[in-house]
Amino acid sequence: MTTSLAIAAVTARLQGILDTALSADVPFAEVTTRPPDRAREESTGNQVNLFLYNMTINPAWRNGDLPWRVNPGETGHAPLPLNLYYVVTAYAGESENGIARGPTDDFTGSYRLLGAAMLALHDYPVLTAEEINSLLGAGDLDNHVFDQVERVRITPHSLSPDETGKLWAGFQTPYRPSMTYEVSVVLIESRRQRVSPLPVLRRGSEDRGVDAVIGPFPVLDEIRRPPRTRPGFQYGDRAILNGRNLGGEPVLVRLFHPLRPERALLLTPGPESTESRLEVDLRGGREVRLEDGVETDLSADADALLVWTAGFYEVTVEGHIVGAPPRLSNTLPLALSPHVTSITPNPALRDANGDVSLTLTCRPEVTRQQHARLILGDREIPADEHLALTDTLSFRIVDAPAGVFVTRLRIDGVDSLPAVIPPPDAQGRPQPPIFDPAQTVTING
Repeated sequence: MTTSLAIAAVTARLQGILDTALSADVPFAEVTTRPPDRAREESTGNQVNLFLYNMTINPAWRNGDLPWRVNPGETGHAPLPLNLYYVVTAYAGESENGIARGPTDDFTGSYRLLGAAMLALHDYPVLTAEEINSLLGAGDLDNHVFDQVERVRITPHSLSPDETGKLWAGFQTPYRPSMTYEVSVVLIESRRQRVSPLPVLRRGSEDRGVDAVIGPFPVLDEIRRPPRTRPGFQYGDRAILNGRNLGGEPVLVRLFHPLRPERALLLTPGPESTESRLEVDLRGGREVRLEDGVETDLSADADALLVWTAGFYEVTVEGHIVGAPPRLSNTLPLALSPHVTSITPNPALRDANGDVSLTLTCRPEVTRQQHARLILGDREIPADEHLALTDTLSFRIVDAPAGVFVTRLRIDGVDSLPAVIPPPDAQGRPQPPIFDPAQTVTING
């Protein structure tokens, strides 16, 4: 496997390439891997310094499995893919003269050193696993073998004058003749174990494969309330589902709540439903366990209110035909609002500190995982902690304002409906909506 030693191993191989080339061209030249500001602390002769100044994540390999490590059907954690950036700097003698003459009138100096180093990396543009492993000691070979099919490529990486100035300013040392290179890609294998599933012995019931279902499929276009009713949905309201191909024997409406991922609610549309319109009451129904299909009857409201939950539901229509798998529609959201039945005390009297404690009863009951808030004027007050399923919530309002307020109960982002529609007048004429008296509270004192 290729481990975290890969960075050091690749750097050592680059150092070896430079050392071999320089020993043949410029005798007694030293190749080091020090930071540029400390490169000359222990050297005064001819020297080439190789420094890893930056690393980036290779985007092409960021989320891919290692093809030689992960077999088909297995799931492995992506490797750490690195692009390494090096700066190669040349130094010649104590004077660091760029061009100098040797005893036999030969050219020496830092420019010749830099040219020899660049030529060496030009002639060896690819590093193989065998070359890198040849530098590792016995202990490292036992535990840190460099083993990747993708070869490591050495590419010149030119910087603009502005980038070069910033680079050397970061080194906090004067500029020297240098060249930068990109070395990629180095793949460091994750230590997390791969997941290898067992082979598939049967496909579907009795090894008959998957069930193919052909259309037409039901299509949901919208969910709305009946005409002349207040907007929004509460437990017990009627919902109208408009769409296409909504017929079948039978047709069921499935509601799924994310807080109950193992179960769903099944509702039967009313007899007045058609191919393009389903009418369903949001109450009762049946609860089905998704794992084994066991159903529980919720025709009694007392049982249903322990299962129904305020918040957002996913609504799907199931069209059933004898002898064929169910045809499922697309999914639409439905926000089921909590229904506040009472607020006590009402009116409420502020205490000596100006605070008020209110208790709300609501339905359906609120689960332990749900977040409850009371909207009072322009304030949002969190409910006291509730550790179990409950229909009673307590709120402590600090520095409560005096006056008459229409409150709202917010459960997981869904507010209770503050308005109700009164019954028709004596002449049978419909009345405009009014604020719900059960959600109106008076604060005195």
